[in-house]
Amino acid sequence: MRSKAKDVAIISLSVALLIGVQFALSFVPGVELVTLLMAVFAFSFGVKRGVLIAVAFSLLRCIVFGFYPSVVIVYLIYYPILALLFGGLGNLFKRELNPKKHVIAITLAIVCVVAFTAIDGVVSPLWFGLKGDAWLYYLEASTIACLVGCATNLVSFSLLFRPFVKVCTMRK
Repeated sequence: MRSKAKDVAIISLSVALLIGVQFALSFVPGVELVTLLMAVFAFSFGVKRGVLIAVAFSLLRCIVFGFYPSVVIVYLIYYPILALLFGGLGNLFKRELNPKKHVIAITLAIVCVVAFTAIDGVVSPLWFGLKGDAWLYYLEASTIACLVGCATNLVSFSLLFRPFVKVCTMRK
């Protein structure tokens, strides 16, 4: 039986870590570890906790970074989907990672970065009313950010996903 207090503690600490990491790295262009940590938490703690972490993070980050409706919309679409995917992957893999499963997780992470860019490429221009050349310029800039994000996630998932999952799934 799951303890509600344990759920609240895991979700709260995970959200705090996500906000802290996003804030700490917000001064470094193109580098983000939120996707990595969100994936680790969902993979390790399951779909339900992962989605709750994703929604809480997407809303509470506004306290630090301000309320930008287009960002909140994109985050509320993207991060719960990421949590569903990695939580499901964790269930499928029984929270175990061998090298082959690790490569699958890395590949999924890169696909998710592309999906984030696609979601943002629709939501933000619609929110701001961008049309024609303005929309194309936005998509061009987003594509460059996507390439940097793919490279960042390739490196971070390759180096950190397995050890972080191991830490999160340790039993006492």
